[in-house]
Amino acid sequence: MARTYSQLGSREAEQPDGSAAAAVGWDVKALVIRLRLRVPQAVNNLRRLAARRAELGPEPFTSLLSQAMGDPKLTEAITSLLDQLDAAKTGA
Repeated sequence: MARTYSQLGSREAEQPDGSAAAAVGWDVKALVIRLRLRVPQAVNNLRRLAARRAELGPEPFTSLLSQAMGDPKLTEAITSLLDQLDAAKTGA
């Protein structure tokens, strides 16, 4: 299921009229499954979400993430994971 959700997110993002919200939603669903299963592919979803956050900007991305999650604690947890990924990338 996670692979399918990831593919749907990628496909949505590639569409000329694709919705960023839909793409984020699919990637988040894939991420949640992979985190629950504790599989390493979760980092792929985090990287994709990090790229969307960089593209959209932090505030619009967080708004989309909140819509997709519907759970403030989960939104905060994913934001924290993205911050950790960014910090690891920059060596901070």
